[in-house]
Amino acid sequence: SQKIVLAHELPESALSGVVQVFGGRVFLTLRSALYALKVGAQPSLAWKTPLRGKNSGPRVSSDGSQVLVQGAKALQAYSADTGELRWEAPVPHHSGGSGGFDGSPRQAGDAALGWSSGWIFAAGLADGKLRWSAHFGGKRVELAPIVGDAGTVYVAAGTKLHCLKPVDWDQLSRPATAPIARGGAL
Repeated sequence: SQKIVLAHELPESALSGVVQVFGGRVFLTLRSALYALKVGAQPSLAWKTPLRGKNSGPRVSSDGSQVLVQGAKALQAYSADTGELRWEAPVPHHSGGSGGFDGSPRQAGDAALGWSSGWIFAAGLADGKLRWSAHFGGKRVELAPIVGDAGTVYVAAGTKLHCLKPVDWDQLSRPATAPIARGGAL
């Protein structure tokens, strides 16, 4: 049998995406806010931060310092301790529509990955600056990118699985279409 150890009344019922647990806290997004709940003998609300529009579920950075959330127009990083907005990275090539993201942002090394309507992009975890973006010929990114060994990013777009190999993105003169492994698709 199971014992309920956390029961906290929330003002909204529409859960968006996944729930993340890290460092004695539960992070979740509802319709209009990002929440952090303290887990323990007396569960309580640690903080609540308002969000604009539809947003993904949260993703806690590997060091536990930030909570990443993607909306239709921007990828955002919030302090895991206070809920304060640290940075906001506009979704590149946003067409003004509702986006087209499904799932939480991902982390690849020192970058946060977001995606929308046929594009995937990386923003620096420290500052939110765009590092690179890749377009998949008008094909919608169907599933959340998967980060594999050595930072390789796997993306399903249209009917192909693409493999983006890490390079020194800072050596590029401007954010550009990311290189795809030889042959284009796996």
